[in-house]
Amino acid sequence: MIVSNADWIAALACLFAVKGLLQASNSSKKWMWYSFYVGMAVAIFWTYYLLKLPRIRWDVVWLPLGPLIASALSIYVDHTLMKSMQDISTLRGYMYNFKSL
Repeated sequence: MIVSNADWIAALACLFAVKGLLQASNSSKKWMWYSFYVGMAVAIFWTYYLLKLPRIRWDVVWLPLGPLIASALSIYVDHTLMKSMQDISTLRGYMYNFKSL
């Protein structure tokens, strides 16, 4: 029961990340950070659950880190795109200043 609830919560974390990436406003960052926090909680749960097992199953090692990596990747992509947009705006400004000379 608890394991299936953790799976649903992990899916919710991924949905938060997708919603944050699809929105084009300042609140999109909020959804990506919510995804990160939920992914952190899921990672803590899965790490605790896997450490309680008598033998480590290597085929499920990705479970603690899957949602956390997905949300961190979405935050990184958003940050990189915003930085690229700022650089493009700066280069466009240089282009128009050059034309006016």
